[in-house]
Order: sequence, then C-alpha cells, then structure tokens
Amino acid sequence: MIVVGISPGLLCLEYVIIEWDGRLARYHDTDTNRARATRGADVHRRANVHRLILSVVVERSEPAVLVGLSPPYAAHEGAREVSVVRGVIEELVQTAGGRTASWDTQQELYEALTEVADERVHQKNLRNVVEGFLRDPLPHRHRQVAEATAAAILAAKWSEAEGRG
Repeated sequence: MIVVGISPGLLCLEYVIIEWDGRLARYHDTDTNRARATRGADVHRRANVHRLILSVVVERSEPAVLVGLSPPYAAHEGAREVSVVRGVIEELVQTAGGRTASWDTQQELYEALTEVADERVHQKNLRNVVEGFLRDPLPHRHRQVAEATAAAILAAKWSEAEGRG
C-alpha cells in the first residue's frame, strides 16, 4: 500500500511517500520533499502553493491515496493557519477518493505509534520508534520527516485495522 505522510504548515510542508507491506515501511521516494511558500504571502496564496504541490504528490501516490497528517510543521503557527492547510489537504485527498487520518500533537503521535509497536521498537523518542518500522534509516534528521513518516505508518495501520489495507 502506498501512503503519504505530511507534516503540514503554512510556511513549510514536509511530506514522505512510503510503501507499507503490513509490517515494515520503505520510502517510495527519498528526495527532499519540502514545499515552501513565499514569506509575506497571505494565507490563501500559501495554501494555493501547497494545493498545487500536493496535487502532484497525490497523483504520484495513486492508486492507494491514504494520507497521515502529523502535528503542525511549526509550533508557532496559529490554529487558523494550520486549519487552512489541513483543510486544503483533506479536500484534495477526498477529491481524489482517498482518506486522511491526523494527529494534533507530537505526544499524541508518539503514543499512537508506541501502542501499535511491538516491544523491540519501544524507544524514548519518536525518531527511534519510527526507525523500528522502517527497512532503511530515515533519510533526513528533520523532526518533521520523522513526524510525517510516523503519520504515514499510523495511517497504514489504521487502514489495515478497518480492513481496507
């Protein structure tokens, strides 16, 4: 199953595309997957930049369009900005016939991931827990890559639990 994990933010959006085999994930595309909107642009112009970029990401990830949304990219972005970006993503995914699952905080994401992890993957930080689910190490050290990957893995596990994976 192909799953997209996204760390959404208004200024910057980090995403990963993974292939999930039911036990481990492998990166489908290990390029640097970071979309940046222009500083100073209003919320709607930035959201439109993300819409354009994500439409390509969703196209590349078909036929299984499943998206996991991690906590906001930057903690300082307000609820309004984050909701605009999440709304754009959810609308785009629904239009493509896909589904989204989201987590609002890093702690929520960590707890959800450790609940589905077996004993060998229980670690103290999210990055290490995520690496327990991967065939290869995380391609970048950015926190947002780990969060986007965790969201993708959890979305895949959620889909399997519903019998859709």
